[in-house]
Amino acid sequence: MSFISARSLLAAAMLVGTGLSSAQANNLFKCTDARGQVVYSDRACASEAPTPSAAATASGKNAASFSNAAVKGKITEAAIAAILRQAIDLGTRGDYKGQCALAAPDIAFSITDNSTKPPGTMAGKRKELCELQRASAQTMASNGLRASVQQSGVQIKINADGTQATAKHTHTHTTTAKEDREVVMVQTCQQEDAFGIYDGKILYNSVRSVCKQIS
Repeated sequence: MSFISARSLLAAAMLVGTGLSSAQANNLFKCTDARGQVVYSDRACASEAPTPSAAATASGKNAASFSNAAVKGKITEAAIAAILRQAIDLGTRGDYKGQCALAAPDIAFSITDNSTKPPGTMAGKRKELCELQRASAQTMASNGLRASVQQSGVQIKINADGTQATAKHTHTHTTTAKEDREVVMVQTCQQEDAFGIYDGKILYNSVRSVCKQIS
């Protein structure tokens, strides 16, 4: 895998890595950590019954049920969970146009790649992000590669008036060859996303991701 291809694949982490796989999303649990903060995870809560969260249920069972519309002008945890799930679905399918549609007009992004020395950084606005997503999807397709994502959990916070939200998460990307399923590259990223309301829709307005190749 060339350095250019690796960087292109890291670009996929922007919105691919913000959600859960379909199987994980249907078993997303809403828990409270030791500090009293709400945490979303694919694992059952330590002290609660393993009941799927309202966020996972409200997000629907497939991409067709997805909606990123604000509810009465406010962002909800369920809406953010649905957007995170849709982002992963779009990324794994290589739908870069759908990924781009989730980005706000004023979005700012940055990816720091600690796999290289010195670390490399990609940053920009919506135009650059959409181009990276397109290049990443085309690189994956032309090289016969498939991406999968695993997350340890998601922390979602909504501001007091419901007009802004953030989501923090750690995720691992595994890139495999479609034909023989050989693992080509494994990356792990720590990411923070911010969301706002634009013409009634909830869109990403900031994405910051720090990634490294682990194999």
